[in-house]
Amino acid sequence: MGIIVSGFCIFFLIQEWSAGESLEDALRQLYLIDAIDENGQITEVGRIMAELPLEPSLSRTLIEANELGCLSQALSVAAILSAEITLRSTRR
Repeated sequence: MGIIVSGFCIFFLIQEWSAGESLEDALRQLYLIDAIDENGQITEVGRIMAELPLEPSLSRTLIEANELGCLSQALSVAAILSAEITLRSTRR
């Protein structure tokens, strides 16, 4: 089985390399959010997403929110989802 990514062909056997399934899932997700096309080439949306220091799904959400006029609300949600915080109990 082979996967084409930006003109390079990566071959692997899923049975022998468990990461192959993860790579295939990641590429499928990028395709579903229009970051790459059916040939594995980065799209214009993908180029914009790559400029944002966020996970691809959050980047795509912010791009779409901007087009729909609700960027402020989406930024708040993205900030909360991307923050690495540890909640501690105040009770002792």
